[in-house]
Amino acid sequence: MKIAIPSKGRIDFPAKKLCESMPQDTYVFVNPSEYALYLKNNPNNFNIVSVTEEKNLTYVMEFINIFFSNDNFVLIDDDVSGLSVRDGLTKGGYPKLRSLKSDEIKQAFDDIEKCMKDYGLSLLCLREVQSNWYSKSILELANVGYRVVFFDGKAIKDKNLQYDKNIHLNSDVEFYIQMAKAGLRIGTYFKYAFSSVSEKFDTSGGCSEVKNKAYTLNDCNKVFQKHNMDKNIKIKLHPKFNRHGIVCNWKKLSPLDYWSKICV
Repeated sequence: MKIAIPSKGRIDFPAKKLCESMPQDTYVFVNPSEYALYLKNNPNNFNIVSVTEEKNLTYVMEFINIFFSNDNFVLIDDDVSGLSVRDGLTKGGYPKLRSLKSDEIKQAFDDIEKCMKDYGLSLLCLREVQSNWYSKSILELANVGYRVVFFDGKAIKDKNLQYDKNIHLNSDVEFYIQMAKAGLRIGTYFKYAFSSVSEKFDTSGGCSEVKNKAYTLNDCNKVFQKHNMDKNIKIKLHPKFNRHGIVCNWKKLSPLDYWSKICV
């Protein structure tokens, strides 16, 4: 499993710790202007890759997509700091999480890759630790998350899917819609969860959180209008973090019969 980490302005990005046991499989994608700096500050001996042009994150995502067009790969935000696995239940009956050690990460990635193969999935997301508890299932189809996403690069290439460079903020959502409409299976794996520094509101480097509702709505509308799916999108404000999330009726995006299934 190849690991892709897009990074900007974070030489000591938290995901270094997560991937330190797999340096040969870890690729850090950076802008040309920062390539030498990242290369110099690379004690883990990761593969540092300069994208061709200095452009936005959507461009970088498509660059990575082409780079791994024949491989299974996981796309990880550079502020992801750890991975946890479900390990029993709390007294209230909710899943309990145990943090994985560095030498357990590769085994977890192998397990996730096997899950993709077993269920014929071309996209499999993990959830952050704060929301992992809400599902008592291990795998939910037609359910997606962001920031730690596993892709079947060959399936994407065979369907000739590309990121829309005219859409910036929600380019990942737009890409997932393309995958669903093309008949590729997508889902979320709740056996594992990730943690990140952004949970503590650290926005140094990378992309700042968008908190303007009108702007967020406008960007989402562009995505769903393109696919004539305006009625299947909602913007939900997180009451604690004051952040806007996207709620999508994914089941309306594809005629496949597996959408209603939940695999435990």
